[in-house]
Amino acid sequence: ASPHIHPVEGCRPGDLCSACGLGKYYEGGDRKKLSFQGSTPVQVERHIQKTLRCNRCGHERMNHIRVDKWTPGARSAIIIQKLYGTPWHRLSRIQKLGGVPIAASTLYGQSKIVWEDSAKAIFQALYQRAANSRWWFSDDTGNKILSVMAQNKLLEESQRRACHTTAICALEGDFKINLYVTTNQYCLENLEKLLEKR
Repeated sequence: ASPHIHPVEGCRPGDLCSACGLGKYYEGGDRKKLSFQGSTPVQVERHIQKTLRCNRCGHERMNHIRVDKWTPGARSAIIIQKLYGTPWHRLSRIQKLGGVPIAASTLYGQSKIVWEDSAKAIFQALYQRAANSRWWFSDDTGNKILSVMAQNKLLEESQRRACHTTAICALEGDFKINLYVTTNQYCLENLEKLLEKR
C-alpha cells in the first residue's frame, strides 16, 4: 500500500528556524513509522452513486463509474488462503467475523473463475513439461476430493470406487514441478497417463 505522507504543519523549506531564529529550514531525512492493521483476507470498498432526479419528468442523472466487483487481488487472497489450508467454510466465517460476509460457495466460485481464466492453462503447460522431464517421483496420498467421491457413488459396485490423490514430482535440472492428480486411479496409472503426453 502507498504510504500516508504527513507534511510539517505551519512551516515550509526556507522559513526561519523557530528555535534559534537565525537559520533557515531545508528538507531533512524522512522519519518512518509503522502502524500494523488487522483485517479480513478480502476487504470491500463501498461506492455510492449520488443521483439527481427531475421533479417533473422523473429523469435521473448520475455519474457512470466502472467498478470491478471482484478484483484480481481479492481472488488471489481467496486462493492463497485455500492453498495454505483454510477451508471455504472457515474462510467464510472469518470474513463474517470481520464484518465482510462472503458465502463459502461464492469463495469457491471466484477461485474457479481464476482456474478457468488462467490456472488451467498453467497446469496444462506444467503437466506437459513434467511429461518431458527425465526424472519422476510419485506416490499416492489419502487426500479426498468431494466431487470425485460424489461421482464414485454413481458407479456400479463392480467398478473401482477408490479416491486417490497422486503426487508427482518431476525434475528437470534444477527445475522441480509438483503435480497433484485426484482420480480413481492409482499412482502408476496416473504416471502412465502423464508419460503418454511425451
